[in-house]
Amino acid sequence: MKTVNPVVTEVIGLQYGDEGKSNISCLESSDAKLLIRATGGSNSSHTIECECSMYNFRIIPSGIVNKKTVCILGPGMAIDPKMLLNEIWLLKTAGIAVSRKNLIISDRARVILPYHKKLDAYYESLKQNTLTGLLDGSESVYASKAKHVGLRMADILSGNWDKIKEELETLPQDFIDQYSQWYSTERERKISIQVLTEEMSNLCQDYRLQLHSYIRDVQEYINRIIYSGCKIVVEGASSYGLDIDLGEYPYCSSFPSSSSGLIAQAGIGPLNVKEIIGVAKAYNTKPTNGQFITEVKGQTEKVFKDFTAEYDSAIRSPKRYGWLDLVQLKNAVRENSVSKLAVTHIDTIGAIGVALGCIKVCVGYKVNDHTLYYMPINCENIKPIYQYLDPWVMPQGGCHSFEQLPKGAKDFIHLIETMTGVEVAIIGTGPKKQDLIIRR
Repeated sequence: MKTVNPVVTEVIGLQYGDEGKSNISCLESSDAKLLIRATGGSNSSHTIECECSMYNFRIIPSGIVNKKTVCILGPGMAIDPKMLLNEIWLLKTAGIAVSRKNLIISDRARVILPYHKKLDAYYESLKQNTLTGLLDGSESVYASKAKHVGLRMADILSGNWDKIKEELETLPQDFIDQYSQWYSTERERKISIQVLTEEMSNLCQDYRLQLHSYIRDVQEYINRIIYSGCKIVVEGASSYGLDIDLGEYPYCSSFPSSSSGLIAQAGIGPLNVKEIIGVAKAYNTKPTNGQFITEVKGQTEKVFKDFTAEYDSAIRSPKRYGWLDLVQLKNAVRENSVSKLAVTHIDTIGAIGVALGCIKVCVGYKVNDHTLYYMPINCENIKPIYQYLDPWVMPQGGCHSFEQLPKGAKDFIHLIETMTGVEVAIIGTGPKKQDLIIRR
């Protein structure tokens, strides 16, 4: 039997999220047997437009709209069962079939319970600077995972509620005292861990009744698909700029977002990867604090907001905007072994450029008297070196091939390819699935 079979396509974001990964993932999984979401919780919100309908996803991969694709919530995920059940209901209401036949939950995935969200808020309150506006419980679940405590989907299936008490006993007494104030009597406060364990156990019992048919050991199933030669797509919830190890720490996610980390969290060996598609926006947005080298302010920021209207329903906050940073993108391409690029929002950056008179692209960094072409660990005092490009207007009726793009858009794509050394194989010219130009 084969031990290696390169059938896996990875789809990863190369900036700070919201690059349009869900559209690319949905496209790539249209002819795939499996689509695996490998990491993350319910902290990302992705929307796709398919067959004249808009679908918003938080946990389930967007490829669930592909009728022949089986979606797996992988072992590296942290899943909020309440939110997952609501998402399943919403999709079914919208006419999308969701059942154990096309949605599988790994029994190794972690479980987010209500107290994890309050624990996120508790730890955030202890920090000098707020890092994110998420507080979805995933940060605390991944911290518990590192401490070898907490609930997995296998425990939901088996009814192993001792894992809940075990985790609660590791939490700070301050947090338990705060949480116990919800209980009305002094006696309940004294035994708040026991009370909370019973409350969470009852909740998990309800989750087991509703989710048991979806939960299974997926590793042998994934291996069988690999060795059968069928295509598999693996996606992550975050992007490389927010990777826990190589991203802009501490303003990052609590899980890996690199291509190597992603494939490991899916439970797949690296030699089974056939190609890695890196997704980037034609401009940049950032949902967190910290350094943002190409960030725009003032009137320019207003123009970006007017033409993008980005608003993340997951973090409930406006984005920070910036010009495309090709130094960051080149590093992300190299460090993730990206084999081809997907660049989205070509239409948006063209309109922004028309409104401002030009388009800027960062091609290097200036630090004092030195020029850098890589992103250092400390980005203070870095100034972007910009190349100026002529803006463009997209033709009415859109573009369906690279040749139909305006000259300015082609120059923009060629600059990206020259700087990164990788072909831009997919170009996004609008929000719909049919707005993707595929270069063969």
